[in-house]
Amino acid sequence: MLTEALLEMYFFSELRNLFEHVHNRRVLRVLKPSAQREAWVGFDHGWVDTTLTDAQLLESLANEARRPTGQVESVFLGFFLQFKVVHRMSKRSKHCPDGFHAPYFRASVSLDLNPTTGLSQHATLRRIGATANISAYYALPMLFDSVDIYGKPDLNRLWLVPVTEAPDDWKEGERHFIVMQHYDRPFAAWCSVPCSTKVYSAKEWASKERGPGPRVMKAQTLLRSLKSIVQATLGAMPRREETTGLILQGVKYSAMIPESFLLVELGSREQDHPRQRIDVDLSGDLPRWFGGQ
Repeated sequence: MLTEALLEMYFFSELRNLFEHVHNRRVLRVLKPSAQREAWVGFDHGWVDTTLTDAQLLESLANEARRPTGQVESVFLGFFLQFKVVHRMSKRSKHCPDGFHAPYFRASVSLDLNPTTGLSQHATLRRIGATANISAYYALPMLFDSVDIYGKPDLNRLWLVPVTEAPDDWKEGERHFIVMQHYDRPFAAWCSVPCSTKVYSAKEWASKERGPGPRVMKAQTLLRSLKSIVQATLGAMPRREETTGLILQGVKYSAMIPESFLLVELGSREQDHPRQRIDVDLSGDLPRWFGGQ
């Protein structure tokens, strides 16, 4: 059965290669928060499993921010990419929007409340995308059967939809969807009451020249952005935290930042280091980073 974690893993290597190609820099490491482990987990440039505590990550970023001007420094990408399982709908239902006919393609938007934050996944991503200057996108893979993941990943089968384009009157607990009439055309709509939305191919999204996707940040900007993300999440909770400085004190960043967040560290220019293609083996269990044990 296809899951969001499995789909994220399937496209991970191609997205990593895409970032290296677009920015002409080597990816040093990719990290994402894990609330379960209260840590940041991912991979470094040698494809070695990496785990950092909140303190280790924030200290590393603070040290990078203090580098003297002119020294070689890392830059960063930070963004939310929430993968969704897309279903091929062979029949119309009450949730099929007017103007669509079967078959069409549909992914559910999660409006179930999180008991910790009091926000749904969708509301959290909308809040963050609107206040933290960090892009938040739904990733819609056009894969409909588990056998599809044994083929070579193709970014042409991945569409990106900005979360902030969704209607702002959706209520927690309601059922809403992203729908596409065709799997191979860049047109999508929100429904129940349909309204069109922007949709991008992965390559369009990542493009430095015209793409709406993640922008390169220095360490100090990333620290401010992480702080804004946490504050946006805490805004729905009955608590107050120390807000001075670049780092919020007494807050578990890895527990408060949604796990769809990706932090990509980019190092030296690629012309000095020939790029090696990275592929993911899907034949075994999921790595811890993608929801494995």
